[in-house]
Amino acid sequence: MDSIESSIIIIIGIMASWYVYSTTILYRKKRKSLNKFLEYLKRMCQVENVKILGTNMFISGRKLNSINKFNIAVNFISTDIIFLWLTSLAFKRKDLIILKGEIEKNLDNEIEIMNLNLSGGRMLRNELLKRDWKEIFNNGKISAVSSRYINLSNPPNYIWRISLRRDNPPLLVIMPFNFYNKLNEVAKFISNISKN
Repeated sequence: MDSIESSIIIIIGIMASWYVYSTTILYRKKRKSLNKFLEYLKRMCQVENVKILGTNMFISGRKLNSINKFNIAVNFISTDIIFLWLTSLAFKRKDLIILKGEIEKNLDNEIEIMNLNLSGGRMLRNELLKRDWKEIFNNGKISAVSSRYINLSNPPNYIWRISLRRDNPPLLVIMPFNFYNKLNEVAKFISNISKN
């Protein structure tokens, strides 16, 4: 019994220590990253509204290159509970930027660009090819499929997904947060696509 009780005390001690570390040091580090991202974004476009809930941030704004209006959610993986954090590491989850927006030009074409290293990207590609979409780019890591053939320059290799659809909102971008300083590059790439 003593060894079980000792093990329980050790586990509780580790969990409590991790929680304190997470809610102090990691929390401050995440908030600092969010502030850097916000400053970066304010230099590029018109930020209208910002909400921060814990270590997640929600931003709405205008005029990010050809993106007229947008909403961004920055979603950090949970670190408060050590078992959730370890699970996130095991499944290779990442801190993400999710952007939904409207672009200047109405699209007569739809395009999906996805990261093939992600199972969701591979499944989406296969599903769209079954619907007779055309693969217009594939370098083994990134695939682009379109409802019709277009010329496409090399997509950024760090994105998880860029979706240009006729649905509302017509634009969806998902990318790892650690590439936040490439968001303007992604916006320029989207502007070039929408000209086709």
